[in-house]
Amino acid sequence: MTEPRLKMALFRRLVYGTNGAMAIIGGAGALILVALTTMEVVKRYFLNMPTAWVLEISEYFIILVAFFGMAYALQVGAHVMVDIIYRRYPRLGKRTADLIVGVLSLVFWALLTGTALRQSLIYLERNARSETLLAVPQFYPMLPIVVGSLFCCFQALLMIYDAVASLRSGDLGESTEVEMEGSSPRKVVE
Repeated sequence: MTEPRLKMALFRRLVYGTNGAMAIIGGAGALILVALTTMEVVKRYFLNMPTAWVLEISEYFIILVAFFGMAYALQVGAHVMVDIIYRRYPRLGKRTADLIVGVLSLVFWALLTGTALRQSLIYLERNARSETLLAVPQFYPMLPIVVGSLFCCFQALLMIYDAVASLRSGDLGESTEVEMEGSSPRKVVE
């Protein structure tokens, strides 16, 4: 029974590595967004020379930052949680709540991934472009939504796996929350 564990470990390493890389790209996108916004404020208010393209490009970077950071946020447990209630649960209740959150997350992200993929393919087929000076093909701004949502699905699968494994083993002494230490994930003991 070692082979399924090895496959899961490989899948987890792949997902965590990709989540981390996407978070770094999203962070770089946030820095670019700050620089563009600062440049636009200076040009608009101090030099009276606004640019026509900064708003559109900023919107695309907001999409990139949000969707490339979400899977990593799920991975490290930075998503929305009612911590006051969660802390009061017994360990079995926490694992059950983790399982429910994982399943609901998977359903949500799978629906979003499917919808975004369908919409991006429609944009590609119709060669839809933005109605601005840049005339950006709308397929490209949809890609971060599809990729980010897909990796949120993968992260939700890992959340479900961890919760089920914890419930099955009966060993509820370990948390299913995973931290990143370097590039290797480890479980946090409560």
